[in-house]
Amino acid sequence: MSDYNFNKNISTPLYTIEIDTDAQYGYFEHNELGDEKAGGLWFDGLRLSDYDGVWDLPKQVYAALVNAGYNLEDI
Repeated sequence: MSDYNFNKNISTPLYTIEIDTDAQYGYFEHNELGDEKAGGLWFDGLRLSDYDGVWDLPKQVYAALVNAGYNLEDI
């Protein structure tokens, strides 16, 4: 992840979300479980186009991204 400049940080009670807006890539990680409940996020502008790491995007991550102005209609 050293090739990324994570310039946007979104926090929830359970998750940390970091986004490199230029690379249109980000990740989320559970604050206590770390990599056990984490994943990547791929964007097309303000639209989340894909994610990985978990079967369903955690509700807090979903809500935080929507509240930050991202479009998750396709997810």
